[in-house]
Amino acid sequence: ACCLLDKGDDAMWLEAWKKMGSKDRAAFKALEAMRDNYRSAMDACAKSDDSDGFAQMNDELSDEQARYIYRLITPEAQAMMTHQRKKAAA
Repeated sequence: ACCLLDKGDDAMWLEAWKKMGSKDRAAFKALEAMRDNYRSAMDACAKSDDSDGFAQMNDELSDEQARYIYRLITPEAQAMMTHQRKKAAA
């Protein structure tokens, strides 16, 4: 689902979108909103050096969500996210 969100105007994505029912489309829109909210918030936490807030947000993500969000955020936020996940796993 996350990979499809990144396709934008790709013909294959548009064809898949046409075949989806309204329930699936709603799920994709919710996922897209989650992605955008987390990306903005994680970038803001990384810029303000709010490691506690960043750690809390990071803990709320599943591994799959974390991998996806990781690719979207700034290098500073990526470094902080990696550090927090390693710290939590230890």
